[in-house]
Amino acid sequence: MKKTKRFLAAMMAAAMMFSTMPALASATSFYPDMQKALDECGEGAVVVNVAYTSTDKDAATYYVLDKNGNMVRFFEVETIVSVKFRNGYTADDVELPEGTSIRYEDYSNYPDAAIKQLEKLRADGIDLSPGYYLHYKYFDDKKTALAAIKASPAIEQINAVTVIEKYPWAGVSNIAVNTEMSAEDFIALYPELGLTLSDTASNGYSYVLDLADAISPRMKEPEKAYEAMIRLAESDADYKFNVGMAEWESDNAIDTFGRSEICTPGDANCNGTVDVADVVAVLQYMTNSTKYPLSDQGIINADIDGEDGITGGDASAIQRIDAGIWDES
Repeated sequence: MKKTKRFLAAMMAAAMMFSTMPALASATSFYPDMQKALDECGEGAVVVNVAYTSTDKDAATYYVLDKNGNMVRFFEVETIVSVKFRNGYTADDVELPEGTSIRYEDYSNYPDAAIKQLEKLRADGIDLSPGYYLHYKYFDDKKTALAAIKASPAIEQINAVTVIEKYPWAGVSNIAVNTEMSAEDFIALYPELGLTLSDTASNGYSYVLDLADAISPRMKEPEKAYEAMIRLAESDADYKFNVGMAEWESDNAIDTFGRSEICTPGDANCNGTVDVADVVAVLQYMTNSTKYPLSDQGIINADIDGEDGITGGDASAIQRIDAGIWDES
């Protein structure tokens, strides 16, 4: 939930910069040109909920609602990871977990639908040219493999592209809520939604509330429901929209977007090289991040030891990259 709220807070801040619409619009910190994507969704389109799948805790679904009750969702489908090797190194020099590999890929064997998707991403400026790509089967394998390539002296640069697809959605008919507040008190906060206590349950949530009229263009007063949903999104409430598997499987994507995050492992000061100066930059940042800050890109480049955040392990990993050795032994 904390992660969801951070996402919503970032979107809200961006909305204040880019739009006069109330709260929650641009997700520019997650992938490029989200404001344009929201503008194309309809008048006043805003993100009203962010959810994650049980199999991939980093894959988000953004639910977007406009003033007329139209709803779409932006679903982070997969992450495509390409790598560039330092001079003299190859994929054989990277120690990867079992079940993962780095292979050359030119997409010649991809189905037509996948090639069309790749062409759309390239047209949007996402670099997915032929080269060496990380192959993995399971989510946990991807995380472990990413940590391995970030800490490998063989890797000069990593480009992780998150593919996002846009789907239509019929609308919201019920909401699961996790709160200490009674259902009666919660319902009273959003009278426009006509909420009633459902006889169904959702694992991990206090109760499920049904809407008197599903949020959609067919409802009587979609603008009032829109305003209520914005208040809900701006609140501290932990909630989710219940989505059945049939709804997920029956929809066809109507557009594709991409978010690209480039990492130059070890280049904490972002000067294009990895050396002892980067180790010093990390140690100074750990000592006093206010006095010795790292840029956002510098933090991405420096966080390579597989642990969240900048740690002493990152400084050690950067030393090993600078020295060209594979492990602490």
